[in-house]
Amino acid sequence: MGRLGLRKKLNSLPGHDSSSSGTTHPSSHFIDDYCEAYRPHFPEVRSFEFFKLILLGLLSPMKRKSLPTVARHVGVESHQSLVGF
Repeated sequence: MGRLGLRKKLNSLPGHDSSSSGTTHPSSHFIDDYCEAYRPHFPEVRSFEFFKLILLGLLSPMKRKSLPTVARHVGVESHQSLVGF
């Protein structure tokens, strides 16, 4: 899954506005801004995007925060892709 696909998943989560105007929920901007400081530690864009999705899942109001549950919440097909982000 490419960067655009991950961005679409992030913006399609509950609480995110995926309208044609391209605006997103403020929490998406917060996560983007917060994670930007860590970008140099991720040599691949894909792993950086998975890092943001894991963070979004951990900050969500879900009761269980296991990787399989987080993967389902953020719309990733397999939690295995999040294991080595």
